[in-house]
Amino acid sequence: MTNNRKRYIFFILLSILFVISACTGTKFDLYEGRLLNIAVIGEPPQIKEKQVIFKEISFDEMNKEDLDKYDALLVMREKS
Repeated sequence: MTNNRKRYIFFILLSILFVISACTGTKFDLYEGRLLNIAVIGEPPQIKEKQVIFKEISFDEMNKEDLDKYDALLVMREKS
């Protein structure tokens, strides 16, 4: 087998592996726990859970007293 043919077969196998892995769906269960209040800097994510409430805040509102009323803080990447 020539070196080019080996590379071609390797590329085909790698492509098939990539396509197969991209087609497998990951299923996540819906969150059914207690109500969560989450502060978000930026645009909040779109979710299906009813027990998760997002509140958009600014960097100016990031002091300890204001953040104590939230369960978490998400800093979202700015879309460009």
